[in-house]
Amino acid sequence: MGDWFIAGLVDGKVEGSGYGGKVTKCVPEQLGHLVIVKTRKESFKTGKDKGEVEASEENKGGAQGDIQDKTLFGNEVLDLNSMEHPQPFISTDEEGRLFLEPKMKNFLENIDHPLVVVAVAGIYRTGKSYLLNRLMGKQDGFPLGSTVQSKTKGIWAWVTKHPRYPDRVLLLLDTEGLADPEKANVDHDIWIFSLAILLSSIFVYNSKGVIDSDALEKLQMTSELTEHLRIKSGGNEDGEDFHRVFPDFIWAVRDFFLKCEIDAVEVSPNEYMDWHLKMKKGKRPEIMKANSIRSSIRSFFDTRDCFLFPFPVEQGLLRDLDKVPFSKMDKNFINVGNTFVDHILNNKATKNIFGKAMTGRMYALMIESYLKAIRDGVIPSVENAVDYMAEAENKKAKELAVEAYRNELKDLKCPVPNNTLLERDSKAKKIAVNIYLDRSLFDKNEEGSISLGLDLNEIFNNMVNENSLLSMKKSKEAFVKLHEPIQSKIKQGYFLKPGGYTLYEKDMTQVVSQYKEFTDLGDEAGAMLNEMMMDKEVERKQILDADKQLGIEQKRTEEERKKKEEQEREVRRQKDDLQRMEEEQRKMQKDHDDTMKKYAEETKKKYENEKKDLQNRIQAESKRHEEMIKNGFTEEAQTLKNRLNNMQNVLTQKDNEKQRQMQEFQQRLSRELKLQNDRFNEQLAAFQRQHAHAGGRKQKD
Repeated sequence: MGDWFIAGLVDGKVEGSGYGGKVTKCVPEQLGHLVIVKTRKESFKTGKDKGEVEASEENKGGAQGDIQDKTLFGNEVLDLNSMEHPQPFISTDEEGRLFLEPKMKNFLENIDHPLVVVAVAGIYRTGKSYLLNRLMGKQDGFPLGSTVQSKTKGIWAWVTKHPRYPDRVLLLLDTEGLADPEKANVDHDIWIFSLAILLSSIFVYNSKGVIDSDALEKLQMTSELTEHLRIKSGGNEDGEDFHRVFPDFIWAVRDFFLKCEIDAVEVSPNEYMDWHLKMKKGKRPEIMKANSIRSSIRSFFDTRDCFLFPFPVEQGLLRDLDKVPFSKMDKNFINVGNTFVDHILNNKATKNIFGKAMTGRMYALMIESYLKAIRDGVIPSVENAVDYMAEAENKKAKELAVEAYRNELKDLKCPVPNNTLLERDSKAKKIAVNIYLDRSLFDKNEEGSISLGLDLNEIFNNMVNENSLLSMKKSKEAFVKLHEPIQSKIKQGYFLKPGGYTLYEKDMTQVVSQYKEFTDLGDEAGAMLNEMMMDKEVERKQILDADKQLGIEQKRTEEERKKKEEQEREVRRQKDDLQRMEEEQRKMQKDHDDTMKKYAEETKKKYENEKKDLQNRIQAESKRHEEMIKNGFTEEAQTLKNRLNNMQNVLTQKDNEKQRQMQEFQQRLSRELKLQNDRFNEQLAAFQRQHAHAGGRKQKD
């Protein structure tokens, strides 16, 4: 495996973009585009370019990874050849309705690893696609175009294994340019803009020139998001919880030509952006409108960064930027681009919903939910999308958990002692529960967990029943086999002679002794021995009565001895059964306690994450509140203060809510399991009564 860096072929040489490493023996046959290179003297080949590279010492600690024709994720193979170039992702049909491309849907559904999603949006013809091409390590990936017409329609996507985090998948989204005069649907822009935000973990807004009132005016849609998105279904939306699902925000300012200064003092790009996002005093409509946009950006996006790109080349070369070699580009432009790429690719935060990392399969479900709402003329709701995802994911999680449970027990050769069954059941349940908890989503009222518990309990009860029946069958077969020689002697009249009873008892004693030597008959062996011995009472008494060598008193004594022996054997069996059942009960209780502990840990983790998220939000809003007070925005500060108080109350209630939910779940699961076990025990008792009645009738006959 080699370390990665992105390089451009320039005048027969390879120039890197900051990933480290040096290139040797490079003999390109085609110049002027980017290639992805593996280091440590591993050969590379992209198109017609061939070469060999060697890692530098400082690059040996870099991320590992191979981009191969096929990339293996778990048990699934994704054909990355089909994604050598961006593909249509979300398109519009003939009636202007948005839909997810079937090819991309199928592609996503096969990705079972977390996604890092980068979306770029902005006014049309501002160079959005170029930024994504840099992230791809190419100049000709997403189409750039060289006319005033927008090249990107709908949303296009490119998917690959993340170059720095092999356990993640990188998804790049290029959105249709905003404010394109060729569009007929006035709502199209806001839906594309909203989807770019909802679907990304990093949202890049691309603009040109400087950050000023005109640039803010073009971000008007951020203040309109509350009219087009909902966190919860139904009711009005104030955007208070948008930050929980919104991505990191990056403002990429292209063709920046000013000094990065505030009041003649040099500042960083982030400080430059933050200064322009501060609320400005005044009641004029244009100021209030700009303040609304500023407030929305600061409130909705917790993490904000800014990159200021100077002009890349002379004006005349801009139209063919995808063909301009690195050596012809402005060095500051290249450096900012390298920093931009590093910043995004070093960010391993995945696309998540309420703290849950999203796989490709989950992502496709979420997109389908949003697009269906838009097509139906309904405002998309994150809560509805989560419910839609959760229903599908939890069903699949339960299926996988049950399958894992069955697989863990399938090699058991029944009959086995119930203790063995319980031990395997305990191990299998732990595996199943871990799978379910790892994969399930937002299990409302723990419905899925309770359903899983009942299903596993039913499977186990059925296995216990089957194990018991097999134990009875195998025990009976073993006894009958051992008794066959005696049966043959009885048919021959061997025991119908003086002293015959003594011979019969000797043979039967040997049968019992041999029977007890079996170790694979299961827990019903003792009960079946007693039953089979009862079945032989008729033949025993016949042989005893026929033995003329024994007197009446001897026969009576023998009857009393046999009766006492049977009673003692039954007492021992019941005692052994009681000890076994008590041990089984202890193991079952421990297993139940362990399961509850696991659920409690997961519940605690969930609430701790929610508390941390809320604490971070309170901290950020407190800073905004202080800033408003300082700048004299008294009315806005009071509104924010009320919101802070509400958040603080919610934070205080979290611990009580966690404890209450866990208690309710434990009580409900215990109650449901008890009802299920009671029904099973009633059926088992009825079967045992029927079996005992049949045995008694046989003895009487």
